[in-house]
Amino acid sequence: MGSEARARLHRLDHLRAVAALLVGFWHFLAVYPAKLPENAGFLGVLAEGWTGVSLFCVISGFILYYIYSDQNYKYSEFIIRRFLRVAPLFLLLIYVTFLVTDWPATNLLTSVVAGLFRGGFPSIGGPAWTVVIEFQFYLLFPFLLHFSLARGPKYLAALIALFVALRTSIWFEFGSIEQAAYYSILGRADQFLAGMLAASLLRRDLGWRLMNSAKIAPLGLCIFTILLILYFWWLHAAGGLMAFGGHAFPSPSPVWAIHPTIEAFLYSGILLFYLHLPLFRMRIASQTLSLIGLVSYSFYLIHAILMKNLEDIFLQFGYTLTNFWVIALIYAAVVVPLIVAASWVTYSLIEKPFMDMRRSKETTRSHG
Repeated sequence: MGSEARARLHRLDHLRAVAALLVGFWHFLAVYPAKLPENAGFLGVLAEGWTGVSLFCVISGFILYYIYSDQNYKYSEFIIRRFLRVAPLFLLLIYVTFLVTDWPATNLLTSVVAGLFRGGFPSIGGPAWTVVIEFQFYLLFPFLLHFSLARGPKYLAALIALFVALRTSIWFEFGSIEQAAYYSILGRADQFLAGMLAASLLRRDLGWRLMNSAKIAPLGLCIFTILLILYFWWLHAAGGLMAFGGHAFPSPSPVWAIHPTIEAFLYSGILLFYLHLPLFRMRIASQTLSLIGLVSYSFYLIHAILMKNLEDIFLQFGYTLTNFWVIALIYAAVVVPLIVAASWVTYSLIEKPFMDMRRSKETTRSHG
């Protein structure tokens, strides 16, 4: 991989930061509910910030395919590497959640080990449910990679179509698919696979030459971003995740059979075109996004407990936030810096030592 390609791939940290910030804002809005201002429907993607999870899934599928598609590795080595990457902080959070809630041990084991749950984890562990879905993808990824390398990108596209058909058939049979589409690999598979498909196209040189244009890349990014804004403008106006069509979650609408695929398509396009933007100097905004992206896993897992603490502090001072713009300002100026600072601590003390352990194992093996 050339230096220019590496520099472009560093932009994935920017997208990770966007994903983490979206999810964090979604949960902050849940603490202080506020409607979008009139004539501000274009901000629907912010009000429906849960979509950041989908962006995380696309990035995950993309980067794993891009890294491992030209490597020889053992299945066990891959799983151990991924375990060392995500498990330490996840297990700590789950343990603390178990201690401070009445979460039965049997529920914990079936949720974490077997991945059998129909909603987020309880209390401060709420965001951790996505890590279980992520690891389910890790278990499947080496097989998906092998089959896609043997059969080409069309195999990944066909799998996405299969999952759409499966969700649609479930909707026909049971009258609702939103919960499974949101909280399970049944819906998230489209996004992981779309990320792999995007990386596959890039690896086949349908990426750098096709999009590496000063005109095409910015235009493509604008088009996909506008499509994303318009889609979530409509989705939020229709009630969003929690009240689509006027129905409490889960909605009976068939829209949720195709929704994961729509997100997968839009975020894959944004990712590819963003990577192909002409290289620019690292400025304050870019450096900030890179920092947040670096600690985005910690940000995502620990933001719930920190927001709970901040909520208690605000209540003690008698602050009740109801204005959307005020909530957004406090989130950006107060909440995000505090969470990033705390995330840097957990990244440095928990995540990074285990990540370094992975690298030391590789160095030892290469010299053995």
